[in-house]
Amino acid sequence: MVNCILLEFLNIEEYAINDYSPLGSSFVAANYNDKYLLCFNIYRKQWELPAGGREQNESLREYAVRELYEETSQRVQNLKYGSIKP
Repeated sequence: MVNCILLEFLNIEEYAINDYSPLGSSFVAANYNDKYLLCFNIYRKQWELPAGGREQNESLREYAVRELYEETSQRVQNLKYGSIKP
């Protein structure tokens, strides 16, 4: 298992997400009271951020909301877009 540390998270506006196309990967970092929601992947035996494949004609907002709900049964109220620094 590889340990990774998120060094920087860049806040961006929803319209600016198109500047990052094609996306290398997408995930949902669900934060509440300064804590993050992780999912346990039973196949890789590790904790992960909710993520998955984007469906055809699905907006990034729809994709994020759907993935979070499918993997955690949580519904998002405030959605912010961001990018991690490579």
